[in-house]
Amino acid sequence: MNGSIYERELKSILEGDRKAVKQYILNLPSSTAKEVERIIDHPYWVVRAAGSFGVDLIAVRYQLAFPIEVKSSSSNILRFSNKKSKKSKQYLYMKEKCEKSGLFALYAFRLKGKQKEEPWRIFHVEKSNPTGINEILQYKIPSISLNSNHNMEMKWEEGMPLSEFIKLTFHLQEKDISGKLF
Repeated sequence: MNGSIYERELKSILEGDRKAVKQYILNLPSSTAKEVERIIDHPYWVVRAAGSFGVDLIAVRYQLAFPIEVKSSSSNILRFSNKKSKKSKQYLYMKEKCEKSGLFALYAFRLKGKQKEEPWRIFHVEKSNPTGINEILQYKIPSISLNSNHNMEMKWEEGMPLSEFIKLTFHLQEKDISGKLF
């Protein structure tokens, strides 16, 4: 399958498309499904921004804005091979742009063919000196790791399930909006 199919899938979920959300929560525990279902009434505004060295999606809701790079694989490990590879250069480009703009970037890893568990996992791009909600997100969301060859990789099982990410951002925004977070 073409990677843009997965970009559209994630975009539909984050935008609160009722059909996409209902499909995604089918196999989730009922308490988690109810939390994720809230996105139907409180969606992100998501723009597809695919392009060379750009990002695939930009998701915005209230005071949160995330550039998101979408990756998919039938393997549970997605390797960035070496520092000169396209994936590594793209990561470094995103990191630089986010450092300068103050944004917090994400990678969404879709495991192809995963039926019994949630197929989406979220990782973050390391950010030096994050503040506010970004600091909490960087602490909670796993980062892309280095393997024994010092190359970056995403291990699907180490990522944050999309449902947990959605619940986390709702929780943080509710606290921030009520003035109790900081």
